[in-house]
Amino acid sequence: MDNPTAATEQTGSTRPSNTGAHRRPSRRWAASSMAALTVATLVAVGCVADPGPTAGATLTAATSTVGVVDGSVVRVSGRGYNPAANIGTRPPLFAQPAGVYVIFACVSDPWRPSQGATGSSRQVIQQFWAVPGQAQFDAIGGAAAGAVLMGADGSFDVDVTLTAAPCTGRYAVITYPGSGAAANPGEENEIPVTFAAPA
Repeated sequence: MDNPTAATEQTGSTRPSNTGAHRRPSRRWAASSMAALTVATLVAVGCVADPGPTAGATLTAATSTVGVVDGSVVRVSGRGYNPAANIGTRPPLFAQPAGVYVIFACVSDPWRPSQGATGSSRQVIQQFWAVPGQAQFDAIGGAAAGAVLMGADGSFDVDVTLTAAPCTGRYAVITYPGSGAAANPGEENEIPVTFAAPA
């Protein structure tokens, strides 16, 4: 680490310049200033450390999701998610716990981010966002924008409408970290969904 008391590099001469020109900032000074600015920025945005992968989170449906009628509504419940996990890497939840997306989707395997899957493997049909605090809830746009409050114990409940949109993969209700957070396999859960054949 650079010496914080060394503001400029030594020039090898103690005589002041008589040219009248301003001395150029040294590389060491510039690097120290940049480091200080970076630290100050992280403090200002409230950056927190990600606690790492979650273990034991579950996603369940209150009723069967096998052979459902198009347009059915099912209560989906998450339990054991970590409210402190999934630190966002982009707005609106940059550098803060960003919860999980709760999505009814047409998925192509593999769909999980931890397995290297991209967004193209998850065709969104209906989307919610379970977040761990009122500030995050408001930042997203509230219930009208699909925000769902996660409890302090990592629980959430949401009513999902199962619509048989065109799909070349398979249907599922899935969860995974929100706001571009690092992959968290323990919170990449799914509930498979199938639809009844048309009458």
